[in-house]
Amino acid sequence: MERDAWLAQRRLSIGASDWPRILLGQFGGPHAVWREKLGLDTPTDETEGQSLGHALEKTIVDLAVQKLGWGKPQRRRFQVVKQNGIYAATLDALLTYPDGPRVIECKTAGRVGEDAKDGWKLQSQAQMYCSGIRRHAVAALGGGWGGLALRCWEQEYDEELVALALPALETFWEMVRSRTPPAWDGSESARSEEHTSELQSQFRISYAVFCLKK
Repeated sequence: MERDAWLAQRRLSIGASDWPRILLGQFGGPHAVWREKLGLDTPTDETEGQSLGHALEKTIVDLAVQKLGWGKPQRRRFQVVKQNGIYAATLDALLTYPDGPRVIECKTAGRVGEDAKDGWKLQSQAQMYCSGIRRHAVAALGGGWGGLALRCWEQEYDEELVALALPALETFWEMVRSRTPPAWDGSESARSEEHTSELQSQFRISYAVFCLKK
């Protein structure tokens, strides 16, 4: 799918990569996602890093399958879109095995911090929720002082975490439909970390309690 068509399609639903942006304030937070859904901003071109990441996806998947000990899949499909109501997810790699399908989400990053892992966990939950597939892994090719390394994390579907996320996401989608911006304070500085939307704050509190229980 061409990038312009892909961006237009993304405006019609909440994508898996939108979950950490809306709920954890990553990459511009919910206000930036809201503007994107309404087409209020001119889409930016794909960065060189994004282009390289897409070009490396098949290689990352091949390496991840070995590292995870999954064995060779019967079939590989890339960039598969799954829909569940107002939610959608583009699966980087959908792999077919005798015991059922599995998904690998590919990432290219520098050093991997806890914020990135939290965001990836939410994105993984979104993909499992949309697709119904419960075998999922994140494979991140990143650099560091020791050079390139591939790290993989298998993800388990977490109904409790998804149940925390869905009400806030539904509230956000109603804001998109009604063209009501998320509850910032109305100033330009509202994009900063000090002015978090109410729905975002509520989820962060619930998420913090959820993590303490684990």
